[in-house]
Amino acid sequence: MKESNKSNNQWTPVKTDVFWNQIGSQHHTFHIYDNEDAFLDLLAGFVGTGINANDCTIVIATSSHLEKLQTRLRQHGLYIDSLIEDEKYVPVSAEKTLARFMVNGLPNEQLFINCISGIIDKSKYPHRHIRVFREMGSMLSIQGNLTASAQLETYWSKYQRNKYLSFFCAYPKKQLITEDCSLLKEIVFQHSKLVTNSHKVFELLYRNCTHDPAS
Repeated sequence: MKESNKSNNQWTPVKTDVFWNQIGSQHHTFHIYDNEDAFLDLLAGFVGTGINANDCTIVIATSSHLEKLQTRLRQHGLYIDSLIEDEKYVPVSAEKTLARFMVNGLPNEQLFINCISGIIDKSKYPHRHIRVFREMGSMLSIQGNLTASAQLETYWSKYQRNKYLSFFCAYPKKQLITEDCSLLKEIVFQHSKLVTNSHKVFELLYRNCTHDPAS
């Protein structure tokens, strides 16, 4: 796996478990994937290291991805039911969550805040860090609504300010590379860390969507 920090445009090879263990409060991580199995393995690493660190890990994902993720976690010997009962692992339907704050094809900010606060505040414990994976923005991009996706990423960034939360989201490459670059920039630059398993995918995205005067 490779990581790039948008502030210095430098590539750094990082092992998955090391990377996720270094995720701190207020990191907002963005992943582009062209292989769903590789993405789910990465997500399992995000969840597994959170559980090992005694974090509360909230996963707001599609029903299909939740099912496949839990299969992977069980294969790693994790007892999902116990983790859910202890609120160390909190699976949430992305489809139902998205429906709660969309109005006329766009996310409503106040409805978004009410919805997400309800999920996160319910999981809070003293001295427990919360990490959240969410793919509602990805769902909107798959529907062809990149405008709503970019607006939603802005709301997530605003929500994260002054809160001790780590966010992780993932988008399929095919939904991003061919889209309007101005909207893509809005999505990418709401994040503090960009991660991909494919160097070429990231190079293409970064080359097309930065303000580098040398490019």
